[in-house]
Amino acid sequence: MSTFYKAILVAYPDTDRELEAAAKELASALKGAASDVRLLPASKLDAPQLLAAGWAFFGVGDAADPAWKELMRVLEGVNLAGRTVGAFSRDGEAKTFLAAFNDSEPRTEAHKGLGNLAPWALSLIKS
Repeated sequence: MSTFYKAILVAYPDTDRELEAAAKELASALKGAASDVRLLPASKLDAPQLLAAGWAFFGVGDAADPAWKELMRVLEGVNLAGRTVGAFSRDGEAKTFLAAFNDSEPRTEAHKGLGNLAPWALSLIKS
């Protein structure tokens, strides 16, 4: 686990209640893994919050959802090397969503399904 980045970010699209519930459950499970765990809807996500996080996890229903528009804009000029970005979805959208992070250079990991999110996220944080 990085000693510099202390925050974990968990974000979800504003209008997807199932992903919101999964994100809330994940954030709750990660409370002891870092000094700061932030749970945010996509509309409240900004560049400083992303840059403060050593680990970011995104619940994704549709990779092209307009809710992620600001995040995708920010990624054009951000270097996330040394950080981990994970995405989870009901289907294969997590992998599609993570492709947007390629130029920002974080380590990325997709999780298909909404089950077993905490063990998956904790394994990424510990590695």
